[in-house]
Amino acid sequence: RILALMFITFFLQLLYPNITQLLYLDPNKVSEVWRFVTNIFVHGSLSHLFFNAFTLAMFAPYLERSVGKREFYTVFFASGVAASLLYLFGCYMHIIRPAPALGASG
Repeated sequence: RILALMFITFFLQLLYPNITQLLYLDPNKVSEVWRFVTNIFVHGSLSHLFFNAFTLAMFAPYLERSVGKREFYTVFFASGVAASLLYLFGCYMHIIRPAPALGASG
């Protein structure tokens, strides 16, 4: 289901390019809290999507079998939100240059 959501979102990005700006994590728009989750599903290119999807397809079944479906989704979304928070921390501490963040790499 997560992979399907990623591919659907990417297809929507191709159809409506402005949607990307509404969904990625922008360090200047942290009050738009949906971005902490939606940035997981938007990708910058087809190769970006492919490598994130490939990694998820390789590791998700093992994790899901180990912890169960519900816990897998919890781990997936908690990891995505935690990655977003760590990214913002890096931006605010001037460790990384503030720029929009997107993708499921976190």
